[in-house]
Amino acid sequence: MSPSTPVQPGQIVLAVDGGGTKTACCIARILDANQWEVLGNGQAGPSNPRAVGMDIATEAILLAVKSARKGLEAKDIACDHALFSIAGTLDSTVRSALTQKLRVRRLAKNLAVVPDLYPLLDCTSDQPSFGLIAGTGSVGIGRNGNGQLAIAGGWGHILGDDGSGFAIGREGLRYTLQALETTGEPFGLAAVICEQWGVSTAYEMKTHLASFSDLKSEVAQLSKIVVDQAQKSDMTAVGILLKAADDLANLVQQLRVRLDVPEKQISVRVSGGLFQRDGFFLEVLKQALGVGELKPTVEVLTEPLNCVLEMLVSGFQPVQYELLP
Repeated sequence: MSPSTPVQPGQIVLAVDGGGTKTACCIARILDANQWEVLGNGQAGPSNPRAVGMDIATEAILLAVKSARKGLEAKDIACDHALFSIAGTLDSTVRSALTQKLRVRRLAKNLAVVPDLYPLLDCTSDQPSFGLIAGTGSVGIGRNGNGQLAIAGGWGHILGDDGSGFAIGREGLRYTLQALETTGEPFGLAAVICEQWGVSTAYEMKTHLASFSDLKSEVAQLSKIVVDQAQKSDMTAVGILLKAADDLANLVQQLRVRLDVPEKQISVRVSGGLFQRDGFFLEVLKQALGVGELKPTVEVLTEPLNCVLEMLVSGFQPVQYELLP
């Protein structure tokens, strides 16, 4: 996709959202400005090239596209534009390599790959916009009105991912292990985690941890228990969520300062597993964001593909923006 080839009504577009867990795809017909009709949907496995490798990522994307075409009457329908929002492509070398692999498959006349962060930005307005992803990991992106972008976080679970599902689960697990090694009688949050994993001693807990092939994902899943217990007024769980919300709010504040955006112009779009359940953690985050004069509007993005389509139809071009170091 390039500025010289804008999306027009009647054209067929392909939108793909790929991450570390799954790849979703849809084929749609453009009706009018910011309106479209979905013709087919597809899904496949993970397509983050840094997590699963370039070849597996490419095959997952192709499988998702093939799956979307199954529902079309004309399965060989030609797509005019395609936009692939893929996790793990912030590095330009990785992004270029994936773009080349997809282009040779002739999936569309005009094709672009962007990091999965970019569709979080509001492409329907020139006003400053911010986005947060809080799933297994965490990362934030911001755009000001002067053609500049900035990214904060996304360091991975070893160095960062503060405020993420992994960070929340890790704190719950640390609390549980501490309880087991001190009193030997876990209660509250610790007792629920022990019950979930079927353990009763610190030794059993450590043995259980060693059995996981994907420890990061398993620890992140504990965030659900922490949120549930916080809703039941478990003060340890509440404290963990408050810390996580503060860490995410700090990402937005860091971006706001770097981009020189006034506090009153904050609009935040959030995505990720922590915001997809019952809205409890979202309310905690809103309180953390609303410090001082900062009164942000917060929108939960429940369907990432719609954001990819929005970005595709709007003609938003990330390459036209300066990414601050």
